[in-house]
Formats: sequence, C-alpha cells, structure tokens
Amino acid sequence: MKERKKTRIKWKELAALQLIVFVYSLISMLSKCVSMEIRKYGFFSGQVLLGLTGFFLALAVYAFFWQKILKKVELSVAYANKAAGLLWTLVWSAFFFGEQVTFKNVAGLLVICAGVLMVTDNE
Repeated sequence: MKERKKTRIKWKELAALQLIVFVYSLISMLSKCVSMEIRKYGFFSGQVLLGLTGFFLALAVYAFFWQKILKKVELSVAYANKAAGLLWTLVWSAFFFGEQVTFKNVAGLLVICAGVLMVTDNE
C-alpha cells in the first residue's frame, strides 16, 4: 500500500479555514434568528423574507469558499477544524441569545479544540 505524504498546513490556509468556519457559525445563528422571526411575524413577513434571503446568500458564499479550501487542505484537517465552529456557537448562544454557558460546555469545548490541534499539527 502506498502511503500518502502528509503536508503541513500553512497559516494562511488555516486562517482561511477558520474564517469559513466563522461564517458557517454565523449562518447557524442567522437560521435561529429567522426561526424566531417566523414564530413572531409568520412566514411571509418582510423580516422573515429578508432574513431567509440573507441566510441563503451567506450559505452560498460559505459553500463556494468551502469548496475552494478543500482543494488546498486535506479533508481530515478541514473537517476537524469545522468542529471549531462549536466555539463560535457557544459565543453566539451566550451573547446574542442569553443562554447559560456551563463548566461542562467549556470543558467539552477544550477537549474538542485539543483534538483539532492534534489533527491539524501533523508533523
């Protein structure tokens, strides 16, 4: 069996990957905001239609750049870094939605981040 040579990820690629993950977390937050607006105003209100338009545009931008980064970064590294989106989700849930952040949330997030670092740092 032929072994595949691992290449070390460049900082520029890692930054781009994290930016894409950040955008994806914004999409998740936007979807929650839109669902709250649907409950409040109904599906065909101006706020909901504007929110859905923004949601689908952001999703299209994310999908385009996700495909671009997959050409440069190993798939295992890209998907491991996607888990870092949980950090942003925790931040959004605390600051924008007033949800409680517990010690278990933070401990779990640290374990996930340690795993991401182990996969990303492939000397």
